[in-house]
Amino acid sequence: AKADQWQLQLPRLTLDKLALTAADNKPWVRAARLELADVMFNSQMPVIKLGRARLSQPAIRVVRAADGHWMVQDWLKTGAKAPAAKSSDGRSDKPWALAVADLRLTGGSLAWRDATQDRPVSFDLDDVSLQLRDLNTVPGKSFSLRLDARMRHGHAESGRLAWRGSASLTPLAIQGALNAERLPLHALAPY
Repeated sequence: AKADQWQLQLPRLTLDKLALTAADNKPWVRAARLELADVMFNSQMPVIKLGRARLSQPAIRVVRAADGHWMVQDWLKTGAKAPAAKSSDGRSDKPWALAVADLRLTGGSLAWRDATQDRPVSFDLDDVSLQLRDLNTVPGKSFSLRLDARMRHGHAESGRLAWRGSASLTPLAIQGALNAERLPLHALAPY
């Protein structure tokens, strides 16, 4: 092997109590546990392979201020764009791909707040469960997708959302069956 070649294999990686907090110490993103299994990548193949990924009780707060400022904009570094990486022979390196055989998210939640509209938009997704099989970011690859969630707005009873189907990232496409019961879509009326 050449000196610039390397490989990383992780049979298992577990991270507990993850959080990304804002300046006010309120968490924007948190998760009880992230478990990765059968992780493999090396310098010769620009793909990160995961046999299994589990994310337990993830929660995210998505906030857009009245001036249109998204909370994630505070996380991004501003400045000049970095030049594309070059390989040793001067060619641009191919972008890395991600392949996950089995990804599961359980017990998730999302709080959405958007103050840009005349009537601010707010809703919550709870009991979010997501399962992806054979996820691959390589163009043209499709994967199976299963999503379940409860949508809440104000004090109204939660509605249910279920999706079963397949999707691809490039080109962006989704196909499947949607089952929706009592969704509080009036929360989205300002859009």
